[in-house]
Amino acid sequence: MAGKTKAANKKRGGARDAPATRERLLQAALEVFAAMGYAATTTRVIAERAGGNEGTLFRSEEHTSELQSRFGI
Repeated sequence: MAGKTKAANKKRGGARDAPATRERLLQAALEVFAAMGYAATTTRVIAERAGGNEGTLFRSEEHTSELQSRFGI
């Protein structure tokens, strides 16, 4: 099973792309918060704007409330 996980991560880019993924998510969050406001923003919208899915957002450990405090929105 661990072999499949490593293979899947390698295929998707895995941990080596984590900084780039995090940056895409942060940029997407900033854009969505600015356009929709914090209360109307969902994790799905942020993830889709970043070109991923909600699982990507949660794996990055940047939930919407953490993003809000980071950007001071």
